[in-house]
Amino acid sequence: MGENLGYKRMGLSATLVYVGGGFTWLALYLDTGIVGVAAAALATTLLTGILFLLIARIYTPWFGLARPSFEASRRFLGLSWWFLVWNLAMRVMKASDAVVLGVLDSVGLVTTYALTKYAPETVIMFVTIVVFGITPGLGGIIGSGNLQKAAKVRNEIMLVTWLIVTGLGPTVLLWNWAFIRLWVGAEYYAGTIPTLLMVIVVTQFVLIRNDASIIDLTLRLRRKVLMGALSIMLSLTAAGVLVGYFKLGIVGLCLGFIAGRSILSIGYPIMVGRFLKVSFSSQLKGILRPAFVTTLLFLLASNLSDLLAESNWFAASGWIDFILPVGVTFCVVSFLAFYTGLSGTQRRHILRRVRMVVAITQD
Repeated sequence: MGENLGYKRMGLSATLVYVGGGFTWLALYLDTGIVGVAAAALATTLLTGILFLLIARIYTPWFGLARPSFEASRRFLGLSWWFLVWNLAMRVMKASDAVVLGVLDSVGLVTTYALTKYAPETVIMFVTIVVFGITPGLGGIIGSGNLQKAAKVRNEIMLVTWLIVTGLGPTVLLWNWAFIRLWVGAEYYAGTIPTLLMVIVVTQFVLIRNDASIIDLTLRLRRKVLMGALSIMLSLTAAGVLVGYFKLGIVGLCLGFIAGRSILSIGYPIMVGRFLKVSFSSQLKGILRPAFVTTLLFLLASNLSDLLAESNWFAASGWIDFILPVGVTFCVVSFLAFYTGLSGTQRRHILRRVRMVVAITQD
């Protein structure tokens, strides 16, 4: 087992995003066409590889070239194969929705879906940033055999993820209609029920990915990948039937994906629990209170969204008018979630973990 030092490149990764955007902007400014844009992407990739290589050499003194044994090469290639298949599976999970909707319904509906889904998908970005800050030492903990501590860290990861989702989810549900109206026009808003289902799909996805990342640290990938492949087939089949046969559009797409991924929502926690010696029943007991609060806030935000959209009392003339109510909503919802969905012990653990993440980010 090794220790995940990926957080050492977090600041650089963010900087490279802006550098890549700058290269692309320069190519467009110089009117170099598709060739220039491709060259900008290639330059960004090369620069990223060089800088990551330097970071690896700085923080891992043993990093270098060596001739491995045949047995080590065989085991490494076997493990790499499962990682490759899982990366392909993740790409299918994240990109197949638009394909299903476009093939079985219409391209116009894909546009509406993609624009409405933009805000809910920001949840994935926020969760990724925070979880990357929490998990770096988990590989070392698992490798040392301290399963009790590893289970505790995993629980904190799930709680922080839940808090982010429960803070951002209702905020998106309440104001996504206004965001779409300001951005591209009200005609591209898919509606409250589709938006609610999109937020549920995102919530399910980030929780699944958390446990998938923990399984990666155990290096026991075969069962995870096979279960993921089965989930993808079930998701595509269910979504295809609901969209193509029953003509349910975005609602059918989301319901199909939620149903197909449900086996991962159950299977991955069981796999992680078996490794960390945590029973599935105890995991279920731990999520009852947070799940109830999340459900209540999601439904309340959805109903309020309908009222706001119908009354049209919020007539923001620009983004400045829009930002204030969104920020207030997020703060209020996060406060409610923190104090109603978590116990006192859980709140103390999260506050301590957040302080650690802030300290790591500043370093």
